[in-house]
Amino acid sequence: MARRTAVAVGVFVTGILLLAGVMFMASYGDMAFNRSVDGMEQVARSLDEGEVLHDTTIGGLTFVTVFEEAGAVYFRRADEPSGYVWSPHGRPSDTLPMWGPWYAFRDLDH
Repeated sequence: MARRTAVAVGVFVTGILLLAGVMFMASYGDMAFNRSVDGMEQVARSLDEGEVLHDTTIGGLTFVTVFEEAGAVYFRRADEPSGYVWSPHGRPSDTLPMWGPWYAFRDLDH
């Protein structure tokens, strides 16, 4: 009986630690975006039509490309196949709303 209790407690503690780790990583990503969003908006507003920025770091985030397409500015992350979109005129297709004019995308083919 004591062994079962010890195993159950171990499983419970492991689950709590895994959940805490996942929550920390999610909040870290949000913190990096929050620290970078003002600089990202400045870049989005100043980007000339047709201009593409490569290997750009803004705040705590690094982007492999930053480009404008159909009135929206895409910030493609360097470390994963995803990124952010600044689109003050509405939600681009295949994006998830974040807040205000900011959206997230995954697996963009650009």
